[in-house]
This record gives sequence, structure tokens and C-alpha cells, in this order.
Amino acid sequence: LAGGQVRTLGDRLQLPYLACHGQGHGWSRLKWIADVNGYLVRHTDGRFDEMIEDARSLAAHRSVEAAILLCHDLFSLKLDDALLQRIRTKPAIQTLHWINRQCIAQPAGGGDLPMYSLVTMMLILSKLIIKPNWRGLNGVMGTYWIKPAELARGRQGRRLGYNLTRLMGLLVRLPYRIVRDRIKFRRAMLAVERD
Repeated sequence: LAGGQVRTLGDRLQLPYLACHGQGHGWSRLKWIADVNGYLVRHTDGRFDEMIEDARSLAAHRSVEAAILLCHDLFSLKLDDALLQRIRTKPAIQTLHWINRQCIAQPAGGGDLPMYSLVTMMLILSKLIIKPNWRGLNGVMGTYWIKPAELARGRQGRRLGYNLTRLMGLLVRLPYRIVRDRIKFRRAMLAVERD
């Protein structure tokens, strides 16, 4: 590029990266899952099992399996019957698939998704499902509770006070935020119906 080189992800990392990113947002942008489908169509030489195993070594196999199943259902991606049966019968993948379908069906997605909505709670659940161990689960929950920006401001020294203040603020503001998010959701629904 302009006489220089640009590093990109290789095939081994491309699918796990795309799957983890899309799963983190519940595939709320259909273009993302269409891109994954395009990537997978080029790899119809029976390498799906190998791709899933590569993703397993990166702790991204559940995201990859959920993406493959979504591509099969939305775009008729051709899969071996044994692989399809194996993916479909996993409870974690069934749950992720259901969450993804719910997120895709919402009128708002990405940054427009209301914070205190059922879809957001489902997305948090999906992030917990894809984590392979307790450290990953602890990291997800910690990110939602103790905001990294707060820790960067040096407030980590007052953990007890920070947690109590955050809890009280959440309880006081929760009813207002739920009402505000319902209004935002209704406006998004009206916009979709109008378009």
C-alpha cells in the first residue's frame, strides 16, 4: 500500500475475529454475518471442522459455531449433515442462535440498542456463554460493573466506596433509564414501520 506493507489477519484468525466481533453485537448488522457467509462459501472444501478446531485453540469456537449455524439458516450455507447435527444439539449454541435471531429482529442495533432492554440482557448472556472459563466470565462481569474508564481515572484504590456509590446511583437512576429506553425503543419501532 503506497509502497509499504499492511499486515492483515490470516485465514486462521480471520473467521474467529469476525465471529467474535459479530457475536459480541448479536449480529445486529446483517452485513457482518453476510461477510462471514461470503468467507465461508469460499471454504466449502470440508474444512469447517478444521476451522472450528482452530477457533477452539483461540477459545472462539462457540462464536464460530454460532456464526456457521446462522449462515446455514439465513443464507443456506451448505454443511455436512453430521456437522450440522453436532452444532445444533449443543445447548450453548442453541442459546446463542436464539439470541442472535432475536437481536437481528430488533429495530435498533449496535450503539442504538437501549441499555436497559431485554436484547441488551441477552447480549450480556451471550458474552457469558462464549467464555470458556471463570476468568473470562469474571472479566466480562467486571467490565460491566467496574468501568475501565473509571479505573483509568485512578478510582481503583477506593473499591468499596466506588462499588457502593455505583450501586446506589444505579438503583436511583434505574426507573428513569428503563422508561427512557422504552421510549427510545418505541421510536425505533415507529421509524421501522414508517420506512
